[in-house]
Amino acid sequence: MSSRWARRLERRKQQRQQKHADESAFNAAIEEASLDSGASCTLVQSSQGMELTGPSNRRVVTAGGQILQASSTALLPTTTLSAGAREAHVLEGLQPKALLSVKTLADNGYTTIFHPHDKGVTVHGIDDLELTFKNPALLHGWRKGGGLWTVPIVDEPMSSPGLDGDDAAMNSVKNEEMKMKNVQVKIKNTERKLKILEKMKDEFVKHHGEGEYKKKRIKLLRILVDAGDKDDVSNAAEKDDGNDDEPEEKNGV
Repeated sequence: MSSRWARRLERRKQQRQQKHADESAFNAAIEEASLDSGASCTLVQSSQGMELTGPSNRRVVTAGGQILQASSTALLPTTTLSAGAREAHVLEGLQPKALLSVKTLADNGYTTIFHPHDKGVTVHGIDDLELTFKNPALLHGWRKGGGLWTVPIVDEPMSSPGLDGDDAAMNSVKNEEMKMKNVQVKIKNTERKLKILEKMKDEFVKHHGEGEYKKKRIKLLRILVDAGDKDDVSNAAEKDDGNDDEPEEKNGV
């Protein structure tokens, strides 16, 4: 074989190897991750396309009980999150290719909202979101020592499972604080509705009648009573037009 043909074959071999390397890199590149509220850290199968930041001492226990050692740490390619929220541990053989930890996002100040049905999930910065609740939360959960979340699955739990006395007491206080915040939000929203109703009384009565106006007002006042906002109920009651039925309405509340 002439040297000319040998060089040509060598070039073709190198081209095939480069093409294979490019395809492997393309297949290894990770563009999406499964959002996991049960993962204590973010895991990726490969660091392809990511910035390596150092070795990892993270050990991961699989669902089958196998213990795997992560090889290094890397930053996820996205620039919409902070560096701390982008930190990932490279775990070869991981399936799926990437797990984005909700715990890591929360630890770095992000709020993750899982929307109902097929409406997706959104992640918000600490200053980018203001939540308003129409009603108190149906479940009040807490974070355990490992940073993951736990919620009660009975109506009246005796204690917070998995917590010692101090942690249980602390989470009990936090749950009470959360309940108080929900009540405050409920009071605020009800007061707003009451003010709008009173402001538009003439228009409301015109379309729905005096009786419906009183029913609507009594319903809002009762919500305030149930929330323990009695002083505001008294103030709201004094704003009525002073007809003879008002004392009975107020006492009925």
